Amino acid sequence: MSGAPPAGGSPSVAGVVLAAGLARRFGGGKLAAPLDGRPLVGHVLDTVRSAVKRRLLATALAVVASGPALGSPNGITWQDTTGVWLLAPLQSPGILSWSEGDSMPRVVATGPGGYDGIEALRDGRVLVTSWADSAVHLITHGRMTKLIANVDAPADLGYDLKRGVVAVPRFRDNKVDYFQLKAGS
Repeated sequence: MSGAPPAGGSPSVAGVVLAAGLARRFGGGKLAAPLDGRPLVGHVLDTVRSAVKRRLLATALAVVASGPALGSPNGITWQDTTGVWLLAPLQSPGILSWSEGDSMPRVVATGPGGYDGIEALRDGRVLVTSWADSAVHLITHGRMTKLIANVDAPADLGYDLKRGVVAVPRFRDNKVDYFQLKAGS
């Protein structure tokens, strides 16, 4: 399934731009880095403005967890059903959970690793993308199964609950693929 989100954005979707990182992998100064004569963050904000009606910009930095046990977290999402943060590490086979007061994250499911995007669904299941096997996985009760295969360079991930659509940016192809989930998926 291919297509674009509704023009002008959806009133039920909020956009959050996480712009408080240290940009170590980027080499520093990501927000102000020039792209086509404008700061990079300006391009991001233009995209968010065109896609959603409610917007938030996070600019304060607070380190709440760090260290090799995090496996170079690449994706993060809040899971309402359990009240924890879920981390998708790039360099670990385990999806991790962490909540305030935890001294260490704990593994909630294992799979191929090389994770990027992660989304917690309302029913407690979790979607996660993996560069290691070019797939989108579904985590149910601690068990990870391949849901969508052959997705080259699956970057982040979005999920439209109302329509049952998974959106997966394809990093190397500079495009976004939409996948309709079947009932019961």
